[in-house]
Amino acid sequence: MDCEHIYFLDCLDSKYKWKRSFYNYSLWGVVKLVQQLLSFDGKYVFVWYDKRWGYGHKDHIKLNRVVSRLNKVVTQDHLYYEITLNESFWKDWLDEYSQKLNKTQLPETKYWSKEFWTEESKISYFYKLTKKELAIKKAMFESYKSQIYGGEFPLSLSSKYFSMLFGIEYLNKWI
Repeated sequence: MDCEHIYFLDCLDSKYKWKRSFYNYSLWGVVKLVQQLLSFDGKYVFVWYDKRWGYGHKDHIKLNRVVSRLNKVVTQDHLYYEITLNESFWKDWLDEYSQKLNKTQLPETKYWSKEFWTEESKISYFYKLTKKELAIKKAMFESYKSQIYGGEFPLSLSSKYFSMLFGIEYLNKWI
């Protein structure tokens, strides 16, 4: 499927305490913003984080709730996918590499949600990133200077390990 447009909501990260902070919008307020974008003809694909993603960032959790409500009020034929992490893969990776890599090359699991991600057998779709897409993903991680520092995970990983951990996107079709 070709993508003609990407739409961004006029919302800011929750770390900004301003009125336009995503977290300060009501759930139905965000649903109305998205409905305005849907006034155009065409098929839309929505991809968002599942409610557990990583450390359960409050913006990611709220977005999950917004899409749940959006699905109840939008009648057009749209595709909805939650992006998740492969629980089986991450557990195996951590078991294998937690003793081989130094502390800066490992995630700080104390920030992770107590409820883990999705078992591999329950994942709907695996998308392998191209080299270009993987480079873009790494650049996006590098741009989060307030949350991720250069000498820390995942930026401290070699290309091999970065590709191993972040080279596949895991998606669940949401009905």
